[in-house]
Amino acid sequence: MEMGELYGVRWLLNVNVMSGTEATSTAASTVVRFYSYIHGRDSFGTYDLEKDQPKLYILPNAVDSNSPAGRVSTISWAGAYAAKLLNSNWVIAARFTAA
Repeated sequence: MEMGELYGVRWLLNVNVMSGTEATSTAASTVVRFYSYIHGRDSFGTYDLEKDQPKLYILPNAVDSNSPAGRVSTISWAGAYAAKLLNSNWVIAARFTAA
């Protein structure tokens, strides 16, 4: 889900939050930081693994314990690929602290 755009950067809502702790200037205190990555167009690419092209699977009206009347269809997507960073100069890691 796209949340908006600011200075040419599109902000997307992500439920996979990446965070970590860092020591602050006082030795007994740590701060939780949340990371967001900003990247330019075409900074990433994908590589097909073992010729396993992404494929859409549709099982229409499957009868099982979740759908005894056979009125629920199942749709899934599967494939194997790897993401590759093409230009690290086009990626910025922004760190934020929650209040």
